[in-house]
Amino acid sequence: MPEPLVQRIEHTAKLELEDGTRLVGDLSAMPGGKLQLAATRVLRYPGEGKQPALHTGALAKLLLEDTQGGQSDNSASAVSLETIDGSTLILSFTDAGAESARQLQSALGASDAASADGVDRTGYGAALEQLKRDSLSRLDKLLKPFLTELADQLFDLSTRVLHSSSEQNVFYDATVAMRRKRDSICAEIIDQLNRFYQDPALLLKEPETATPDTEDGDLNLVDTAEFESSLAIERMVNHGEDIYRASMEALLIRYATLIEADPNDVRLPVHIRPLSNAFKKAIASQGYAGPVLLEVFDFFDKAFIGGLESYYLQLNQGLARLGIRPGLEQEIAAKGTLLRKNIPRPKARKTPSAAAAPPQEPAGHDTGQPAPGPTLADMARAVAGPQPSRPEMAGPQTPGPQTGGPQTAGPHPVHQAPAHYQQAKYDNIYKSVIDALNFKRSADESSGGPARAYDGPPAGGGWDGAALAPGSEGQQHLASAHDIAQALGSLQHDPQARAAVEQGSSLREYLASNKQQLDALKDSAGLTADSLNQLDLVDNLFGTIRSQLDVSNELRPALGDLQIPLAKLALLDPRFFLERNHPARTTLDKLAQLSNSANFPNKALEGRISEIVDQIVSDYENDSAVFSDALGKIEKLVTQQERALTRNVERVVRIEEGQEKLLKAQQAVDKVIAAKVKTAHAPSVLVDLVDNGLRDLLVLTHIKEGTDSRGWNDHLKTLDQLGQWLSEHDQQDANDEMMTQRGLEAGTLIDMIEQQIASGLPTNVSHQKVLDELREIVSGGREVEFINCTHPDEQAQPEPAQVRAKVEDLPRLRRWVMRVEQLEKGTWLAYRDKDGKKVRMQLAWISEERDRYIFVNERGQKVADISNIQLARQLSRGMQPPAPADKLSVVDKSLYQTLEHVQKTLSFARNHDALTKLINRATFLDQMGRALRHAQQKGSQHAVLYLNIDQFKLVNEVYDRIHGDQVLLEFARLLAQLHSKKSSSARIESDSFAVLLLDRTVEQSMQIAQKIRRDIEASSVDIEGEKIGFTVSIGVVPIRDYSPEVGKILNNARTTMHLAKEQGRNRVVQFQESQSSPSTYTQDKLQVKRALEQAVATDRFVLQAQPIRQTRIDGDVAEHLHYELLLGLANKDGSLSSPQDFILSAERYGFMTLVDRWVVKEAFSWISELMDAQKVIPSLSINLSGSSVTDDSFMDYLFEQISEYGVGTSRICFEITETGTISNLVKAADFVRALRNIGCKFSIDDFGTGLASHNYLRELPVDYVKIDGSFVTNIHKNRNDYAIARSINDLAHFLGQETIAESVENDEIIGKLREIGVDFLQGWGVGRPKILSEVAHDLSSIEK
Repeated sequence: MPEPLVQRIEHTAKLELEDGTRLVGDLSAMPGGKLQLAATRVLRYPGEGKQPALHTGALAKLLLEDTQGGQSDNSASAVSLETIDGSTLILSFTDAGAESARQLQSALGASDAASADGVDRTGYGAALEQLKRDSLSRLDKLLKPFLTELADQLFDLSTRVLHSSSEQNVFYDATVAMRRKRDSICAEIIDQLNRFYQDPALLLKEPETATPDTEDGDLNLVDTAEFESSLAIERMVNHGEDIYRASMEALLIRYATLIEADPNDVRLPVHIRPLSNAFKKAIASQGYAGPVLLEVFDFFDKAFIGGLESYYLQLNQGLARLGIRPGLEQEIAAKGTLLRKNIPRPKARKTPSAAAAPPQEPAGHDTGQPAPGPTLADMARAVAGPQPSRPEMAGPQTPGPQTGGPQTAGPHPVHQAPAHYQQAKYDNIYKSVIDALNFKRSADESSGGPARAYDGPPAGGGWDGAALAPGSEGQQHLASAHDIAQALGSLQHDPQARAAVEQGSSLREYLASNKQQLDALKDSAGLTADSLNQLDLVDNLFGTIRSQLDVSNELRPALGDLQIPLAKLALLDPRFFLERNHPARTTLDKLAQLSNSANFPNKALEGRISEIVDQIVSDYENDSAVFSDALGKIEKLVTQQERALTRNVERVVRIEEGQEKLLKAQQAVDKVIAAKVKTAHAPSVLVDLVDNGLRDLLVLTHIKEGTDSRGWNDHLKTLDQLGQWLSEHDQQDANDEMMTQRGLEAGTLIDMIEQQIASGLPTNVSHQKVLDELREIVSGGREVEFINCTHPDEQAQPEPAQVRAKVEDLPRLRRWVMRVEQLEKGTWLAYRDKDGKKVRMQLAWISEERDRYIFVNERGQKVADISNIQLARQLSRGMQPPAPADKLSVVDKSLYQTLEHVQKTLSFARNHDALTKLINRATFLDQMGRALRHAQQKGSQHAVLYLNIDQFKLVNEVYDRIHGDQVLLEFARLLAQLHSKKSSSARIESDSFAVLLLDRTVEQSMQIAQKIRRDIEASSVDIEGEKIGFTVSIGVVPIRDYSPEVGKILNNARTTMHLAKEQGRNRVVQFQESQSSPSTYTQDKLQVKRALEQAVATDRFVLQAQPIRQTRIDGDVAEHLHYELLLGLANKDGSLSSPQDFILSAERYGFMTLVDRWVVKEAFSWISELMDAQKVIPSLSINLSGSSVTDDSFMDYLFEQISEYGVGTSRICFEITETGTISNLVKAADFVRALRNIGCKFSIDDFGTGLASHNYLRELPVDYVKIDGSFVTNIHKNRNDYAIARSINDLAHFLGQETIAESVENDEIIGKLREIGVDFLQGWGVGRPKILSEVAHDLSSIEK
């Protein structure tokens, strides 16, 4: 880090808050009479488990320590906290004139630097010079490689066939000129911006809008080109201002501070607008043609403007380190803007395509409305990356924006966070990741007990990774980030150390084992909390590379060599993990991309990557510019790789198109020959002629000239003529005159055939003998032989249309064939191979009939040539587009896995028994429910085994509870050996266990139960040196389609187990089913169906709507209306009751799809009525059962209803539950994608209750995640519920999904959910359900 221009005197100081918290840090004076306390750490907590009351405005006492660590002579000064930025606090005196304040300022050397107005301007001139130097030099480094890329882009454009030849010359000339004048163009841009620094008044003369005045409407051709160029500049300015609004405002304010001006009255020399105008002037001076200019400006917008985030961030950070308004970004994020409000923006000219778009405000100008606070969803999306936008649609056949109502009507994903929240969102997502690391340590330390979820930050950590207790850090030496970085610096250049770290699992563990050999770490008892977190993040990152990425074996050591330098970088620059454009982060991501095993073997690429890594290892000390240099080289490799991929794919496509054309020609010729030649009575000589040249000649003519050509028709006539002659010759129908005439014609015709074959097929000679035989026959010197060319056993290949007709009769396959037909070239699909490894392939070519599909790998090599039917079957088995989590970069994946660990740990604790680690009763019942549904839908058979340890209470009586637990653990271990995809075991209570066997008959289940009984009888447990044996009694109950609900099944199993005990223990007994059970089930099913039909016919079903509200509503912006539709049953007295029992019966007997159809139709009908009444249309969430989601006909029904009622799909959100998707996750994901493609949204309901919730989050492309109410009801009382809710919220936000909490009943719960950052709330504490007529009455009308 460079030395600050404003030199500060630093002293160790203590800060004591009013609640008793005592902090210590490095104190220095700042401009404006303020103080900075850096590297702050807690010495004493307030007590009683409370957290320090650190917040802006808090009052405290500040006291210097002398150089020996004791208390100085200065008395304590009263201060208040102005800004909190990580471990740095900005303080101000409550009374700057007090004697204690003056003494403290004097001690810090600040008194002489203060001017009359109290603002310290020492070094401002130097700081301004450094800003100018840094901003222009960094810009120069960005511009030169960009201009090189621009020249490559122009060259690519010059080679495209879409342009006329003259345009190709224009683009090629521009390419040559750009390469020759790159440095001069760059120098001209830098010179223009430098003049703005030298004379800021010049900027005020620059136009605020780039669009020329065209009020007279009289544009000539030159004016039109200028107008289009100006519009392009205006678009890129608007784009840049939208992205970097907060960063440019912060830099403008700091720049104004340096030149002692009002920021509202000056302009920033390196703002997007002057930068774009300077680029435009420099390019315009080269005299490029209009089409070239438009392409240049478009590429500048995409490739240059879009990559300036790090540029502005580094300039701001540099000034903040010099003491120029540190913490400014947080102020902007909190207030929206610090500049004067309501400054009008010069009106840009509207174009027809953009006329309806709302005007964008430039950086530093306020809209006049308060800015909404950032949600965690906003903060996380910067890490998750931009989300693909989906067009809003009024119906499945009507693309385009929704009309006839408000454009926003319900919660919806925000695909790009507001620019002025960039810094805040990084801080918040970082906090979530750090909290997740702290939780992991807490869970690891609890070793079987409940984890202390999300406690306060630890004071530090031991080298074993365990957190130190607060207050204990003062009692032992902890290694600082600087100490560890120094130690890593010595290891970085040691190949053996790098190899040892790469082979191990943890860099921190390596340091722990070798710290005594490292001077900087010798005798250290641990490390500071920040250092511990950074090392663990780096360990997680490289763990992700090893376990999640398909890296070439040859390059694994090279990537491993980066662990030490990246750890050092993370210690010195902790924001490495959060800045998406950090050069080191981008370097690693692109290296991982290049190192994919699909790109190898490739010795040249392997060598270049190794060279780049070696240079990083060799050159990196503490300057991240090393990574910037490496990134430039890597991006060239990536560009080369992408070009090679494009060329390879084009080559594959050309070959396939040629083969397709050949195949079609061969098929057409075969049809002709079959009809004209190869019949049941075919002339042998004509068949031979076809096989020895004439077929190939026809194929060649078909390819070159087509079926409408004269040549093709002449060949067909020749075939007909020969066939006729030979037939007449055989039947002796020709008289002497005809034979004479034929003899005169035949010679010429046969000679012509010979010439045509020789010309078209010059290497073919086999036809000569056949033609000689033909001449002989025609001249009458030889008889004609006839043969039967038909083959009854041969079956002609079905035509694509015939195949498609057959598919229509196969509903299960039809759905997937439709998905195949919807695929577009360029689509990536992923699947797992036989070894479980995830493989990706890209669709490169589709046949004209859409019955053949060619796929390539990451190198553009052909890897699959499959039919539409084969591909449909692959899709039905799980081949699918990449899931949301697959699109994360390598750094993002490691951060996501850190958060995911929390959810997995908490989910495990909730679903498993604490002692045995087997699943608990509730989870077992859930698994039984899935097995029962499978039996009802598929007619399959399963079974439940209920086991109880015989006379277990004697173990506790004779020995003790600890030894009793030992027996239970041994018993659980034996049961766990049964675990597979077809079985699971659980601890139900005390000494009772259960086993679920899938796809087993009763007989098979009895055999397994007997084996379990024998194995347990033969085993023993060592208790105090004595071998103790035990036995079990087992009850076996089948699960069939007619079985009762799961609670009764388990109770029957328990009763059967007791029967086994009564019969003498240590035995297996089968449950005796009633013979009337199947018929009873059938009768009940018919009764439920009749009840359902009656409920629909008598209008007993009633829809209610419960509001879903945003947690943060801006006072000046109307709340988006969103409701969930709930089903109720109308009673005779007019009251409504819960349909729960009815729903359970409908689910059991397979009638939920009928209920869902009724709900959908009623909902769409209501929306249609609202549209007719000109009411505002709210967004609606509609619950769907698992059976509907996987029902092919239900999807067709949905599309029909959407089309019939013309509802706006952007206002429809379908809710699916975990239990509804688990039966067929492939179909569920397909269902979600199909309806999202037409604009519908989706949410996962009751999320977090299942064993593998995180898998659904990874695989299903949903928009919202509903946190199950069981975690919400007591969130203000139960810390584990709070932790689970937060972990779900963090994971969803990381993937760009928003969260909804249900069962929100009171303000305390709302407060906790807002604290977590949940996006939307639902429950009686937010709004009670209302019938639809009442909701319609409350809706406002659309203003006409």
